Amino acid sequence: MVKSFRSKQDGREAKPKQPVVEEPKVEMYRLKSLMNVRKKPSMNAQILGTRARGTVVRVLGVEDGWLHLADDTFILYQSGRFAEKE
Repeated sequence: MVKSFRSKQDGREAKPKQPVVEEPKVEMYRLKSLMNVRKKPSMNAQILGTRARGTVVRVLGVEDGWLHLADDTFILYQSGRFAEKE
């Protein structure tokens, strides 16, 4: 059941506002060498695959020296040693 609301100003029915869902800010980084893609931000984490030198990846953020990719995986960053912002 959808509740309806009456505006105090003109008496017309108004629908309740939907919450605003913001998309995460995505930045692009270019890899400087062949890199392992990991399940978690750890050298001991499972390796899921690799990305070639020159690959541009979509990054949600940098966390403790790791790039957090948009697909919820991680690549070692080390303050720009292995990737640079586009």
